[in-house]
Amino acid sequence: NLSELLDHPEVDCVLVATEPERHLKLALYALQRGKHTLIEKPLSSDLDGAVHFLTEIRNHKFVCSVVSQKRFDPNLLLMKQEIEKWQNEPNFITLEDFRFRDQNYYEAGSGWRKHGSHYFLNQGIHWLDVILWFFGKPVSVDALPVPNRRSLDCSDRSIAILRWGNGSVASIMGGSFSRS
Repeated sequence: NLSELLDHPEVDCVLVATEPERHLKLALYALQRGKHTLIEKPLSSDLDGAVHFLTEIRNHKFVCSVVSQKRFDPNLLLMKQEIEKWQNEPNFITLEDFRFRDQNYYEAGSGWRKHGSHYFLNQGIHWLDVILWFFGKPVSVDALPVPNRRSLDCSDRSIAILRWGNGSVASIMGGSFSRS
Protein backbone atom coordinates (compact mmCIF):
# COMPACT_ATOMS: atom_id res chain seq x y z
CA ASN A 1 0.00 0.00 0.00
CA LEU A 2 1.58 3.27 -1.13
CA SER A 3 0.01 5.35 1.66
CA GLU A 4 1.33 2.98 4.35
CA LEU A 5 4.77 2.94 2.76
CA LEU A 6 4.99 6.74 2.57
CA ASP A 7 3.71 7.11 6.12
CA HIS A 8 6.40 4.78 7.48
CA PRO A 9 8.76 6.85 9.70
CA GLU A 10 11.91 5.16 8.36
CA VAL A 11 11.19 6.14 4.74
CA ASP A 12 12.85 9.52 4.09
CA CYS A 13 12.98 9.58 0.31
CA VAL A 14 11.30 8.20 -2.77
CA LEU A 15 12.56 7.36 -6.25
CA VAL A 16 9.80 7.69 -8.85
CA ALA A 17 10.78 5.29 -11.65
CA THR A 18 7.40 4.43 -13.13
CA GLU A 19 6.10 5.03 -16.64
CA PRO A 20 6.51 8.79 -17.34
CA GLU A 21 2.78 9.54 -17.46
CA ARG A 22 2.64 8.71 -13.71
CA HIS A 23 5.71 10.70 -12.60
CA LEU A 24 4.08 13.99 -11.62
CA LYS A 25 1.18 12.51 -9.65
CA LEU A 26 3.40 10.13 -7.67
CA ALA A 27 6.11 12.72 -7.04
CA LEU A 28 3.61 15.29 -5.76
CA TYR A 29 2.01 12.65 -3.54
CA ALA A 30 5.41 11.74 -2.05
CA LEU A 31 6.30 15.40 -1.45
CA GLN A 32 2.95 16.02 0.21
CA ARG A 33 3.72 13.08 2.51
CA GLY A 34 7.00 14.76 3.52
CA LYS A 35 9.46 12.72 1.47
CA HIS A 36 12.45 13.91 -0.53
CA THR A 37 11.78 12.84 -4.11
CA LEU A 38 13.99 11.90 -7.07
CA ILE A 39 12.20 11.47 -10.39
CA GLU A 40 13.49 9.37 -13.27
CA LYS A 41 13.59 11.32 -16.52
CA PRO A 42 11.59 12.73 -18.15
CA LEU A 43 9.81 14.83 -15.54
CA SER A 44 6.83 14.83 -17.89
CA SER A 45 6.00 14.89 -21.57
CA ASP A 46 3.14 17.29 -20.76
CA LEU A 47 4.48 20.86 -20.56
CA ASP A 48 1.38 22.26 -18.84
CA GLY A 49 1.46 19.44 -16.30
CA ALA A 50 5.16 20.07 -15.61
CA VAL A 51 4.61 23.81 -15.13
CA HIS A 52 1.71 23.10 -12.76
CA PHE A 53 3.86 20.59 -10.85
CA LEU A 54 6.70 23.10 -10.48
CA THR A 55 4.25 25.71 -9.18
CA GLU A 56 2.84 23.20 -6.67
CA ILE A 57 6.22 22.15 -5.27
CA ARG A 58 7.81 25.58 -5.11
CA ASN A 59 6.97 25.98 -1.40
CA HIS A 60 7.80 22.45 -0.29
CA LYS A 61 10.72 22.16 2.11
CA PHE A 62 11.70 18.76 0.74
CA VAL A 63 14.22 18.20 -2.04
CA CYS A 64 12.80 17.24 -5.43
CA SER A 65 14.95 16.64 -8.50
CA VAL A 66 15.05 14.80 -11.80
CA VAL A 67 17.77 12.18 -12.35
CA SER A 68 20.96 13.64 -13.81
CA GLN A 69 23.31 10.72 -13.28
CA LYS A 70 25.84 11.70 -15.95
CA ARG A 71 26.96 14.52 -13.61
CA PHE A 72 28.61 11.81 -11.49
CA ASP A 73 30.57 10.22 -14.35
CA PRO A 74 34.29 10.58 -13.46
CA ASN A 75 35.26 11.31 -17.08
CA LEU A 76 32.63 14.03 -17.39
CA LEU A 77 33.71 15.54 -14.07
CA LEU A 78 37.27 15.81 -15.45
CA MET A 79 35.96 17.35 -18.68
CA LYS A 80 33.99 19.93 -16.70
CA GLN A 81 37.11 20.91 -14.76
CA GLU A 82 39.01 21.45 -18.02
CA ILE A 83 36.17 23.36 -19.65
CA GLU A 84 35.92 25.72 -16.67
CA LYS A 85 39.49 26.88 -17.41
CA TRP A 86 38.36 28.40 -20.73
CA GLN A 87 34.72 29.12 -19.91
CA ASN A 88 34.67 32.71 -21.18
CA GLU A 89 36.11 31.89 -24.59
CA PRO A 90 33.68 31.23 -27.47
CA ASN A 91 33.41 27.50 -28.16
CA PHE A 92 31.87 25.27 -30.78
CA ILE A 93 30.56 22.06 -29.24
CA THR A 94 29.31 19.06 -31.19
CA LEU A 95 27.69 16.07 -29.53
CA GLU A 96 26.35 13.05 -31.42
CA ASP A 97 24.46 10.24 -29.71
CA PHE A 98 23.04 7.43 -31.84
CA ARG A 99 22.12 4.02 -30.46
CA PHE A 100 20.52 0.80 -31.60
CA ARG A 101 16.92 0.27 -30.49
CA ASP A 102 14.84 -2.64 -31.74
CA GLN A 103 11.05 -2.50 -31.93
CA ASN A 104 10.73 -4.37 -28.61
CA TYR A 105 12.33 -1.38 -26.86
CA TYR A 106 9.45 0.81 -28.05
CA GLU A 107 6.71 -1.75 -27.30
CA ALA A 108 7.83 -2.62 -23.73
CA GLY A 109 5.80 -1.64 -20.68
CA SER A 110 2.86 0.61 -21.47
CA GLY A 111 4.40 1.46 -24.84
CA TRP A 112 5.12 5.07 -23.79
CA ARG A 113 8.35 5.10 -25.81
CA LYS A 114 6.37 4.46 -29.00
CA HIS A 115 4.13 7.47 -28.35
CA GLY A 116 6.19 9.91 -26.31
CA SER A 117 9.83 8.93 -26.61
CA HIS A 118 11.07 11.95 -28.48
CA TYR A 119 14.87 11.88 -28.38
CA PHE A 120 15.23 14.82 -25.98
CA LEU A 121 12.63 13.38 -23.58
CA ASN A 122 14.19 9.93 -23.43
CA GLN A 123 17.94 9.60 -24.07
CA GLY A 124 18.97 13.05 -25.24
CA ILE A 125 17.86 14.68 -22.00
CA HIS A 126 21.00 13.29 -20.33
CA TRP A 127 23.32 14.92 -22.88
CA LEU A 128 21.33 18.15 -22.91
CA ASP A 129 21.78 18.25 -19.13
CA VAL A 130 25.55 17.70 -19.50
CA ILE A 131 25.86 20.58 -21.99
CA LEU A 132 23.87 22.88 -19.66
CA TRP A 133 25.98 21.72 -16.70
CA PHE A 134 29.19 22.46 -18.61
CA PHE A 135 28.22 25.79 -20.17
CA GLY A 136 25.25 27.21 -18.26
CA LYS A 137 21.94 28.51 -19.52
CA PRO A 138 21.94 29.36 -23.24
CA VAL A 139 20.30 32.47 -24.66
CA SER A 140 18.53 30.45 -27.35
CA VAL A 141 17.67 26.87 -28.25
CA ASP A 142 16.36 25.67 -31.61
CA ALA A 143 15.41 22.02 -32.11
CA LEU A 144 14.18 19.99 -35.02
CA PRO A 145 12.64 16.52 -34.66
CA VAL A 146 13.43 14.15 -37.52
CA PRO A 147 11.04 11.22 -38.13
CA ASN A 148 12.88 7.98 -38.77
CA ARG A 149 10.48 5.10 -38.01
CA ARG A 150 6.98 4.75 -39.39
CA SER A 151 6.11 2.48 -36.45
CA LEU A 152 6.49 5.34 -33.93
CA ASP A 153 4.06 8.13 -33.13
CA CYS A 154 6.99 10.43 -32.32
CA SER A 155 10.35 11.38 -33.81
CA ASP A 156 13.18 9.49 -32.18
CA ARG A 157 15.88 11.53 -33.92
CA SER A 158 16.50 15.20 -33.28
CA ILE A 159 19.02 17.96 -33.64
CA ALA A 160 19.29 21.00 -31.39
CA ILE A 161 21.38 24.16 -31.67
CA LEU A 162 22.14 26.05 -28.46
CA ARG A 163 23.70 29.54 -28.35
CA TRP A 164 25.29 31.42 -25.46
CA GLY A 165 25.92 35.13 -24.95
CA ASN A 166 29.72 34.73 -25.25
CA GLY A 167 29.37 33.42 -28.83
CA SER A 168 29.54 29.72 -27.99
CA VAL A 169 27.39 27.37 -30.02
CA ALA A 170 26.53 23.70 -29.41
CA SER A 171 24.88 21.17 -31.66
CA ILE A 172 23.37 18.03 -30.21
CA MET A 173 22.30 15.39 -32.69
CA GLY A 174 20.98 12.02 -31.68
CA GLY A 175 18.46 9.28 -31.93
CA SER A 176 18.05 5.61 -32.59
CA PHE A 177 18.55 3.31 -35.52
CA SER A 178 17.33 -0.19 -36.27
CA ARG A 179 19.00 -3.05 -38.12
CA SER A 180 16.24 -3.59 -40.63
